[in-house]
Amino acid sequence: MKRRTADSAVKKSPAPMLTPLHFKEVFQTTGYHRIQLIKHGVAASTIMQLAKSLRIDPNHLIATLGLPKTTVARKILRQQYLSIAHAERVIGLAKMIGQVEVMMNACEVKNFDVPQWLGSWLYSPHPALGDRQPEEFMDTYTGQEMVSTLLFQMQSSAFA
Repeated sequence: MKRRTADSAVKKSPAPMLTPLHFKEVFQTTGYHRIQLIKHGVAASTIMQLAKSLRIDPNHLIATLGLPKTTVARKILRQQYLSIAHAERVIGLAKMIGQVEVMMNACEVKNFDVPQWLGSWLYSPHPALGDRQPEEFMDTYTGQEMVSTLLFQMQSSAFA
């Protein structure tokens, strides 16, 4: 079985882009399916789409996710996939958008721009994080899980 390298120079057609319609699916699917999505390949240009949805500067998002700016720029230009490690962070963020979307649907909140809200919330200090910004934890899987748990606690009003 041929394995894709972290910095593959092979030009492939990009996988389908994550759209706002897919965020909830990324959250609600099984871990196995998210792994398959990550291993199938996440187009580097997905970062641009996420930044647009979150209404934040793409370079700031790249830094938030702890991705190398020049590598991402090169891969976007060449229409390449992200490495598995980088794709995992991007999918983690998409999963988080889906999580908030599901939370808002459960509360029957209408006309709420989930990505925009999350984009703002990630860059605001939070007391449960020692007044640190959630964005500081988005560059690792464990940090993303911690922020995800905080979002669940906010939904149930059970702040840690």
